[in-house]
Amino acid sequence: MEIQTSGDAANCWLYEVIRVAIRDDYCMKSYCTTCGSMSFREALATAASDQTGTKFSVHITLPFARLLMIQLMMLREPVPDRPDWTRAVMFILLQVWYAQNDLCNRQLWPMLGDSWVNQVLKTMQDHYKWVCEETARRQAYDHPVQVLLRRDAKRRAGQKAHALRQASKKPRPTDFNEQSGT
Repeated sequence: MEIQTSGDAANCWLYEVIRVAIRDDYCMKSYCTTCGSMSFREALATAASDQTGTKFSVHITLPFARLLMIQLMMLREPVPDRPDWTRAVMFILLQVWYAQNDLCNRQLWPMLGDSWVNQVLKTMQDHYKWVCEETARRQAYDHPVQVLLRRDAKRRAGQKAHALRQASKKPRPTDFNEQSGT
């Protein structure tokens, strides 16, 4: 299958799919439990099939992923006040990653070169790394042994504060006669 990799982004079929998806307000939520973002997925598969003559389904196979990477590489950076373009690109990258995780770092991501989409990918990877680090930190903090150690330290601090309060109190008379001095 011969694919054109040069030319203006306006000639890129993915550009048109994203433009129509944004205009028609297609769902681009990766975890949408209502529609599964099927309108956008189907538009991608249909456009890829029409362009190449190869039948693609909404499930991203390796040839489909490679085709998407070539098309993504052709996209130019959108106007800064249009986050919907970035959201669409992030959706596509995430779907490729879900379907072809083991091949992404070795074969697919290098295809993006120094493109704007590669900058979006790097931002996503940095965010994913931060989420993983925060998850690990939280899991370490919530580990049962750590919870017991924190509770024990808090209990000891409370006992120490209580002992200091008790030591600072004046002794009270135990007998009424001692208190009145008679």
